Amino acid sequence: IVEGLLSFARRRHEDKTIISIDEILADSMALTAAQLRKDNITIETDFPEDLPDIKAQAHEIEQVFVNIISNARHALNQKFSSSHKNKTLEITAESATSSGHPCVRVSFKDNGPGIPAAVIDKVMNPFFSTKTEGKRTGLGLSISLGIVEEHGGRLKIESEEGSHTTVVMELPVHQ
Repeated sequence: IVEGLLSFARRRHEDKTIISIDEILADSMALTAAQLRKDNITIETDFPEDLPDIKAQAHEIEQVFVNIISNARHALNQKFSSSHKNKTLEITAESATSSGHPCVRVSFKDNGPGIPAAVIDKVMNPFFSTKTEGKRTGLGLSISLGIVEEHGGRLKIESEEGSHTTVVMELPVHQ
């Protein structure tokens, strides 16, 4: 955990570059695709070709994507112990407006068990986790939130217990 936090802190000093969100997703999928295949999780993506670029530190946004995908993987494996037609992760992107400014909205929707309403407001707090002992640090979403906010964006979670969870990330468009 300490190594990860130190590495994260060091990377914050890297310059932000103009990049396509598709490139970041492709890199994130390269890191996670083998594990998702092994767990029989189907990935469905919908990224329009005309998405505007963002100005970001690509490795940090990739870290957020990998964390969200990892959480979705865990949730899907919790609900479906083997192959199932609903064991899917949908990743979509679109041009949108947030607080009156253009942004790219990326959504990650899993059909896992959802997050109980009693704890959904706590899941981005440091050291809070819904995962079982030994499979959690409680830092993934809080670090992800910090990264997204550092980029001028927003991260929110919508969930229906027993049905699904959607993590929505909005990042400002490079002007």
